[in-house]
Amino acid sequence: LFFEDETAGARLVGPLNTFLIKPQPATVDFVVHRDKQAQAAVIEIQEQRIVLKQGQWSDWIKLDFELTMPSVIPNKHISGICRFYLQEVAPNFRLYASPLNSDPSDSYLRITEPPEFIKDISSRLGLFYTTGFQEDHKSLSNKVFTDAEYAVQADYVLQERFRLLEYALENYDDGLLFFYFSSTDLQAHMFWWDSDEKHPTRSAADAKKYFNKIHKLYEKMDSVMGDILKRYGDKATIIVMSDHGFANFKRQFNVNSWLRENGYL
Repeated sequence: LFFEDETAGARLVGPLNTFLIKPQPATVDFVVHRDKQAQAAVIEIQEQRIVLKQGQWSDWIKLDFELTMPSVIPNKHISGICRFYLQEVAPNFRLYASPLNSDPSDSYLRITEPPEFIKDISSRLGLFYTTGFQEDHKSLSNKVFTDAEYAVQADYVLQERFRLLEYALENYDDGLLFFYFSSTDLQAHMFWWDSDEKHPTRSAADAKKYFNKIHKLYEKMDSVMGDILKRYGDKATIIVMSDHGFANFKRQFNVNSWLRENGYL
């Protein structure tokens, strides 16, 4: 961002407008006002004003993406949601915007079957993640997040999943109920290190700290399963399953990178 008198403009890039002859993404502009002394910033976006201190996350924010239509056809509107996280005010201003999610209260994507089911959920629970990978592990692997920041974002996802599970249980009638927790998978992918002092990228202290977080996560999930068994164990067959396990991971080899660097691509 380029600040002039502590004010800067930016843009969120939304869904691709395929109604145009040359498809282009719909966008939403916003303005940021920075206060270095207060270590805070104000975000103004589509008549919404969000005040964040350094290290603070916003709630879910609704966004309206307008799709320009050809000729006399009225423009279409797509509702999306995102969250902001103010990482740093100064000397380097860093503002994280989550990947855009389809608004569960007004989804333009067919996320559930029947389609209106997601609106029923949102009417009870409010806004929540609707993307496939909700823990933003790419922001950690690409150094946008620190380990601690990723842990906070992943915990937001987990808390939402707990609320969604409770909704699913309360509204269950009969048949098969499948519920997926991504947290044990995507947190373990990023934090499964043993206390190996020879690890090429992790200190023994970091490895112990975040591997302990995985232990705590499994304890939390055990508690959730214990509650479900207590409530429904004598009424249903309950199965806990995983698609794979984990082991310590140190290095990887990218074949395409090697081929490129050696002139084969």
